[in-house]
Amino acid sequence: MKTELFLKLTRITLDQVEAKTRKKSCEKWILLSIMVLFCLFSTNQKVLAQAQIADQIYYIGLPHVPGLMSRDPSGQVKGLPLELFEAIAHEEQIQFEWVEGSWNELYQQLQVGAIDMLPGTQETPERQASLNFTTSSIYSMWSELYLNKEKRFNSIIELDKQRIGLVRDDNNASGFEKYIAAFDIQFVPVYFSSHADALLSLERQEIYAMAGPSPNLLGELPPHIVSSGLHFNPVELKYAFPGGQHILLQKQIDNRLIAYKRNPNSVYYQLREKYDQARFETAKWHMPLWMQIALPLALLLLASTTLFIIMLKREVTFQTKELKSRETFLRKAIEVGEMGIWQFDVIKDLVYWSEEVYNFTGIPKEKDYLTFEDIRKIIHPDDLEEIRAFLSSIKSNEAFEKECRVINPQKQTIYLRLIGQFIPNKKQPQHLATGIIQNISNQKLYEQELIQAKEKAERNEKLKSAFLANMSHEIRTPLNSIVGFSHLIATEEIDDLRKKDYRKIILKQNEVLLTLVNDIIDISKIESGSIEIRFGQTNVRELILGVFENHQNTCPDNIDFQLDFQLNETSCQVYTDRTRLEQIINNLVSNAFKYTPEGRVVIGCRLSDKPGYFDVFVKDSGIGISQEDQSMLFLRFNQLNNLKQGTGLGLAISQSLAILLNSRIIVISEEGKGSEFYLSFPFQAKKSKEAVPNLQSEA
Repeated sequence: MKTELFLKLTRITLDQVEAKTRKKSCEKWILLSIMVLFCLFSTNQKVLAQAQIADQIYYIGLPHVPGLMSRDPSGQVKGLPLELFEAIAHEEQIQFEWVEGSWNELYQQLQVGAIDMLPGTQETPERQASLNFTTSSIYSMWSELYLNKEKRFNSIIELDKQRIGLVRDDNNASGFEKYIAAFDIQFVPVYFSSHADALLSLERQEIYAMAGPSPNLLGELPPHIVSSGLHFNPVELKYAFPGGQHILLQKQIDNRLIAYKRNPNSVYYQLREKYDQARFETAKWHMPLWMQIALPLALLLLASTTLFIIMLKREVTFQTKELKSRETFLRKAIEVGEMGIWQFDVIKDLVYWSEEVYNFTGIPKEKDYLTFEDIRKIIHPDDLEEIRAFLSSIKSNEAFEKECRVINPQKQTIYLRLIGQFIPNKKQPQHLATGIIQNISNQKLYEQELIQAKEKAERNEKLKSAFLANMSHEIRTPLNSIVGFSHLIATEEIDDLRKKDYRKIILKQNEVLLTLVNDIIDISKIESGSIEIRFGQTNVRELILGVFENHQNTCPDNIDFQLDFQLNETSCQVYTDRTRLEQIINNLVSNAFKYTPEGRVVIGCRLSDKPGYFDVFVKDSGIGISQEDQSMLFLRFNQLNNLKQGTGLGLAISQSLAILLNSRIIVISEEGKGSEFYLSFPFQAKKSKEAVPNLQSEA
């Protein structure tokens, strides 16, 4: 049973395999039949196309282009493009007739379809728009400039303003025009209808040169015509057809031309060799003996020159790097020194600035030069005439230097120093001066500060000298009183009543002397920054009342001394140094007494015009202070009335102390109408001792 089952399965499998094999065999036969039919159809189409081409007669242009294509006296066509086409026509059984004429005539006939093909046509983008070309080219062709051998041609510049012959619709002519357009040369074009006419005109020397095809393969140029050696306009030489016509003929020629190029022994290469020999057989020559000797020497000279150029190039590269390094260093130095370059053309009256000058002056650069009108707009008005006269006077070779001021658009005044000299020039009169411009604004600022410091030092020196002289007088006066009245008290001839008056005088002079010494000590401490300020809670109303009571005894009889409290006691609390504030008020009251011959003196406190502040004030109806004197009121060793006793330090000390107390004395006065002195303090303000500024340098 197992054997029968195995045999049955085997038969079924073999049947299936045989069925699949028959199916694949059928598919192969069907595919093979399709391929055979396609080949038969293609062959038939090709045969039909060949039959169509063979039955038609084509009119082929035969242009007379000397040196390239023509018909010889025996009637045979000459020229690689023509003979190659004859070979292709023979192989492809193409019937044709030659249509002879000039290149220009045949080209125009081709464009309108009067002829079917034009051999040896140069393919250009302009011609591709109206013509069809074979894919494969005949060969690469150049254009060449031809001359009469009576003319000598050394450079393309010699073509300027010369008559040059050009053939209409010729690519050599259009190529020459494009080539010559790259140079600044203006030539006179003379147009001809054919190359033969142009050559004839050149032979007669009616034109200087003519543009034509190169190379001259046929050796047909007239004996008086030679090549200039100027080649241009490389293009591909092909077979051309009217646009959209004779596609089958074009493909047939293309295929045959491609087949020729693949076979090194084909007629194509035979013709190339033939015309190459025709071109060069008359050009063979033997190197003369002198050239055999000169050539190695020339090669040796060339090698030496090349080596020299390499070494020179290395040296130039090194020197260039060195110059660039120095230029960078110089530019950095100019930048740091705020300097720039300037030039002045004496003849044109024009000034030139480098970029650095525009940068550090802040003046925008609107053009490459500055005229006198431009200079007038930027030069300081006080320097304008001086600068105009200075520029007009630059005529000698001597170095010159000048300072001036310019005002930039931001209204900033820039100080400049001009240093320069004429540039030597032997070929022409000197008219160009050059030099550097330096920004000296900072230098001028330092100079002004030094002058001010010098004047201040001289003024202080004079004030100190006057102070010492005044001190000697101020100290001597109370001392003389003390010593003199002390001697009188010691005598027995003076009664007790007079002795009592003398003792009062001595005590008063002691107070004057003590005040004088205290002023000197205070001003010394202020200058050295060693004065001590002790801040604490102070009732200003109470302090003012104490000052009022102390000065009631010393108030002159002709002065009405008054109190004016416009704030309650609670509002007059301030965090300050009570002793120093009292000293300030005492000084102001003493000054008010001194400069009020008759009238009143008022002290008190009021609400300040500044929100959150109150004022302590001392007013008098005395002689007042002029506006000019108010600017010097708080200067040290300064006394407005030298006839009054005092050192001139009281107000200076008071202002310095007021600043240490975070305030400042404000004076309101008019000459002949009295004076008002104010100190402002914030309500309940607290300042730590560490916040007190160092006023060693305060005036």
